[in-house]
Amino acid sequence: MKIWALIFVLVSLPTWAQASAADQGTQRSAIEGRVVRDPGDVPVKKAEVQLIADDTVNEGKSFSAISDADGHFRIEGIPAGRYRAFVERSGFVEINKQHLRAAGAALTFSPGKDIADLVLHMLPAAVVVGRVVDEDGDPMPRTDVSVLRYGYRLGQRHVEIAASGTTNDLGEYRIPDLLPGRYMVAANPVPDFSTSSASSATAGTPSRQETAYVSMYYPGVTDRSQAAFLDLRAGDETSVNFNLIRVPTFHVRGSIAGALGGRGNPELMIRPKNQEAEFLAAPVDKNGSFEVSHLAPGSYTLFAVGGNPDAPQIAQQTIEVTNGDVSGIRIVALGGSRVRGSVRVEGGRGLDFSSLLVFLQPADDDKLTSFFAGGDLSVNPTLARVKGDGSFDLKDVPAGNYSVLVEGISSLPDFYLKSVKLGSTDVSNSGISVGGGGTYALDVVIGSGAAKIDGVVADGESRPMADAIVVAVPSGEHAPRLDLYEKTVADQYGRFTIAGLTPGDYRIFAFESLEEGAYFDAAFLKPYEGSSEGVHLDENAHKSLQMKIISAADNTSE
Repeated sequence: MKIWALIFVLVSLPTWAQASAADQGTQRSAIEGRVVRDPGDVPVKKAEVQLIADDTVNEGKSFSAISDADGHFRIEGIPAGRYRAFVERSGFVEINKQHLRAAGAALTFSPGKDIADLVLHMLPAAVVVGRVVDEDGDPMPRTDVSVLRYGYRLGQRHVEIAASGTTNDLGEYRIPDLLPGRYMVAANPVPDFSTSSASSATAGTPSRQETAYVSMYYPGVTDRSQAAFLDLRAGDETSVNFNLIRVPTFHVRGSIAGALGGRGNPELMIRPKNQEAEFLAAPVDKNGSFEVSHLAPGSYTLFAVGGNPDAPQIAQQTIEVTNGDVSGIRIVALGGSRVRGSVRVEGGRGLDFSSLLVFLQPADDDKLTSFFAGGDLSVNPTLARVKGDGSFDLKDVPAGNYSVLVEGISSLPDFYLKSVKLGSTDVSNSGISVGGGGTYALDVVIGSGAAKIDGVVADGESRPMADAIVVAVPSGEHAPRLDLYEKTVADQYGRFTIAGLTPGDYRIFAFESLEEGAYFDAAFLKPYEGSSEGVHLDENAHKSLQMKIISAADNTSE
């Protein structure tokens, strides 16, 4: 599965259940089943069951139904094909057999064949409530409270936000719909870097130490490494209160050098370590000088943001604040670069180039993309639509290391990104390093002989494993290509298909359960290599596999 939420699409494209257009128009199917609460078999009323197409034949089609007092639901008029079934109900979370958050049941409908007795399981959600007050016991409104857990990003295990809420005028918060499990909880007051909390010192009087409220983790520590985990249970409402404290804070002074021109002076943003949010830190004067106040000891990344609103430029600098002011910081802004080129299809096969996007994926995990408004082509210098003639042009690309991706071909099972050349060098696997202005010309070749694998997942007694998670992991020369990792879910017969694969070497894994993103971590996968299948795929290859399930008992990732 592609890992960037910016412009992902599903790529599981099975063919065995596809019927002709005429057949699908007349031979519709139905599905019925029950929604039940675990543990036990108590029906869940008013749950919304959604059936969403997971193939190109029925792309965009969806169906839904609401469960009745017995938890029963029925959906009719379903064309043949592959779908994913999801269920939602306020106060509950959908789970699989291992009591993990479910990714949706995969179902294949044959023409005119109904599916009966589908059982979708839900668990009463956990809730975290509490109150945040200051050192005097007064409520702290508009304070963000986050429930944190460990997850994976770009192959690395890290702490991520599972859910969050904001305190009201009484300092109270409520965070619902949490899957039972182990979490950390943090209260994050919005910092104010622009003003001083200390009174102006009079002549001959030493200035008073500035202080500010900082993030606090349960059970009342400011260092995340000392935070305790909460074990949240199904249906429980757990109270977590915070009494925030002030800590000494310091100033950071410096200047911005280089090209960040545009309308007005650059802005200085700041991101504290261990937080995803960026905050306005301080104004920058006409000489490029800045001063940030109220910085508690810790690690930060400063971002100088300038240029025109429709072509923002960014320079960054990591700093460490210990027990005193920091001066002499110099952020060097390099001019934006131009990345242009052309996309062509090998062999001359027809392809609507205007349906494709060229995307420069930052290789640096701390590289800011939020300033680029996600997928808004008008303000994102790392994203451009390909023109009808195959040409593309990205302007004002910030300095950095990038992987070159072509989005849109994943929905076309015959095509794949074959090569990206900068001059005579193929940078498909290594990526490109952009910086200091200048123009980079790329030659992008789309191959028309993508490979495909399919097969069946079974347990030790050769019984098909519905909802098994099948992952294709690139190896060999393509090992660095995170964009080539693919994931799908086996249907009710244990069958799976992954199409649109770039030719090369892969290892195929089939898990009974799997923490989202864990398969990007080579250390996580290593113990299971003996239960995987190694395959080499040439162009137009089609290989069928009999996969042995890696059981949840053997999967120690949880």
